[in-house]
Amino acid sequence: MGGMSPKRRSTSADPLEKTGYRLPRSVVMRVREAVDAGEAASQNELVERALRRELRAIRRRRLEDEYAAAAGDPDYLAGVRAVDRDWDATVADGLEEEDG
Repeated sequence: MGGMSPKRRSTSADPLEKTGYRLPRSVVMRVREAVDAGEAASQNELVERALRRELRAIRRRRLEDEYAAAAGDPDYLAGVRAVDRDWDATVADGLEEEDG
């Protein structure tokens, strides 16, 4: 079934927590329709998947913002260049021709 996965079980490392959110009725109805169509085993599963996907997108945007800021930082760029030079020297280690 489209996107259906086994029911998520609580673990001691990541216990389930009951919470409540207020959502527009139209969103709630669409969640129910998706579950009824077999897109998820439950409303909880569908909402959890959607939230995890959104949280990954937020983390990705933050990381991209940090990379963009680093790309404009002269000290960071100097460090990257130094690592690149050191890496080039390391890659060549042991690649000299051996006399046979």
